[in-house]
Amino acid sequence: MTYLAIVVLLPFGILGGSSGSALASGGPAAKYIGADAYSTPTWTIADTPSIGEPPAVNPNYLGNLQSEKFFYNNEPMPGSDAAKTSDPSHSPGCGAMSGGTYVYPTSILCIITWDTATANDGSDLKAFLNSTVTDPHQIVMAFCNEPEIHHGSSGCMCDPSGTVKPCLNSAAFTTQFEAEYKYITNFEQAKGMTNVKVAEDSWTDYYNGSPPNCSFIVPPQDVNYYLVDVYEPNPTGQNLSHNAGWNGWVNCTTFPGSGDARGIAEYGIGCGNEHSDQMSVADTFAADDTYLKTPGLFPNLLVWNIWDSGGCTIDSAIGDELDSVAAWQSIEAGN
Repeated sequence: MTYLAIVVLLPFGILGGSSGSALASGGPAAKYIGADAYSTPTWTIADTPSIGEPPAVNPNYLGNLQSEKFFYNNEPMPGSDAAKTSDPSHSPGCGAMSGGTYVYPTSILCIITWDTATANDGSDLKAFLNSTVTDPHQIVMAFCNEPEIHHGSSGCMCDPSGTVKPCLNSAAFTTQFEAEYKYITNFEQAKGMTNVKVAEDSWTDYYNGSPPNCSFIVPPQDVNYYLVDVYEPNPTGQNLSHNAGWNGWVNCTTFPGSGDARGIAEYGIGCGNEHSDQMSVADTFAADDTYLKTPGLFPNLLVWNIWDSGGCTIDSAIGDELDSVAAWQSIEAGN
């Protein structure tokens, strides 16, 4: 399920300075507040402040987005981070340029997922990583988006013995993830670079057991950030602490001494029905914002991305949607 996600960071200062620096002055809940929007609307449209009605003139509304998620699924990694993504709209990659300037502001965080294992020598990733050396963006790479549900026959592909095949289980996934992590971090160290890090991007609903099954969570020594995709079926006005999957995932990604740095890569409420009760959506946004800002609870939250694409969108700054749009703009502004 490709819905909202939450990203968790383990180490401090990975993106320069303290991961929690945005919170020191009572600002936004996360260092980067953004949106995953590549179709209906596109990220560029979502990043453009509304200039009024009707929506046909300018259908968005969010503005000043600080992060985006890119998908390279069911294919090897491309030879450049500027390559178009594998999603149906084939969005420009993180490093894409137009007219001599980057399509995405250089200040944004790029979350990049892919699901085909790298060869044992890492050669499949070499060209892609080489392209990031001159890319000023901060980049987080997550092998196998939502491995808990995508490790089967049509999901993430591992290369345990030189032959790419489905990962099939948590042990195969975590072993392959470790290999990806080592190759990427070794590359960064060899190049003297620090702008590319590694994340795991999980799916919260898998963790709603009591106790939760933590077998897919890679150990902290093999990851820079933990990511999670969280979707709530209905706007309730209650915060994430009432979500069993979220609580289970937080439990599984809590490690003494790691810093427990977390964040959100995909986040959605009432997908497909969010237009029916915009005030409740807005109230739930606000409740989660307050919860995530609770002192000492998530002090190193890296990113919070709303999933605003396809069938899960708040697509205009008019009518009833003004409530949810205004609530998200407030979250972005750190109010």
